[in-house]
Amino acid sequence: MEDLKKSEAVMEEWRNYLRSGNADIFEIIERAIMVAASDHPMEFRMKRDKIVQTLFSCELINHVEEGNIDCKEKMKMSGDVVKNHLWDTISHGDTQETLVHEHDQETEMVTDDEVLRIKEILDKSCGDASESAVVLVYESLSKLQHMGMSVKTLEVTGIGRSVRGFQKHGSRDVCQIARRLIKTWRGVVDEWIDATEKTS
Repeated sequence: MEDLKKSEAVMEEWRNYLRSGNADIFEIIERAIMVAASDHPMEFRMKRDKIVQTLFSCELINHVEEGNIDCKEKMKMSGDVVKNHLWDTISHGDTQETLVHEHDQETEMVTDDEVLRIKEILDKSCGDASESAVVLVYESLSKLQHMGMSVKTLEVTGIGRSVRGFQKHGSRDVCQIARRLIKTWRGVVDEWIDATEKTS
């Protein structure tokens, strides 16, 4: 409850700040992104997925789709539920589909070759702590995050073994995305096992 009040207070501060600028909020958002990309290119590349995730978070989607839903309740939902809602939105062709596809075109056509190319990059970058290597690893993991992976692809490519090695990486962002991927893929495998057991 305390965290929620603090979050609301911070939101109100930002709301007042943005209103005082007497500018269109969407232009502010657009310009802020451009300035961030221009003035802080490395950091922007590392954080852009978080920005996109915020755009399609459960709270925002439900606020638009179900105006009567209490957004405070939605804020309590876990990151996994947010991702599931996003995938449901894509698969059911709701109004957000076009916007999501601009960012997630890789989702449609995932081939073993694509995954193996990324695996090769990750394997070569393992142990390299240089800034360029960290950015490359993060971008590669981000691409994987936007690919709908089947059990067959996971098995054939062995991508899980390569990603698992980055769960204790020096970069917090790399660690987090690697852990999310492994957790997601475990879920995919568990669902496949459950489905197989039910049909046999």
